[in-house]
Amino acid sequence: MSVNQPPLLQRKAELKNIDFIQPYKVVANKSNEDNTDPINQNLGVSINIAERSILKIALKGTGIRETAIEKLLNCRENRFYENLDTLATDLKLTPRIKEKLQKKFEDGLIYFSLTSVVKFTS
Repeated sequence: MSVNQPPLLQRKAELKNIDFIQPYKVVANKSNEDNTDPINQNLGVSINIAERSILKIALKGTGIRETAIEKLLNCRENRFYENLDTLATDLKLTPRIKEKLQKKFEDGLIYFSLTSVVKFTS
């Protein structure tokens, strides 16, 4: 199965015995039903329970710096975020960063879980 190519490129590929194939899209399995997992069944990341490393990856491209992620981690010890507005207010985010976060939220890459994780210390 060949991919559509311009005629000159197709001829060059034929001369060198190169055949391009159509790539297939791989879809992740969405069977994870554990709500305490920071990466939920729709492959999003919970702002309220994800670890620093996972948050850093999830928020990449939004313009949120390491200091804001640290502040988020400190703030969520006392409260859970229910929406983007409270998060943006607490972290003093710019409208542009808030737009980028809104896009990630709409795409299902981040979400606001109200499920907590209990930490036991010895």
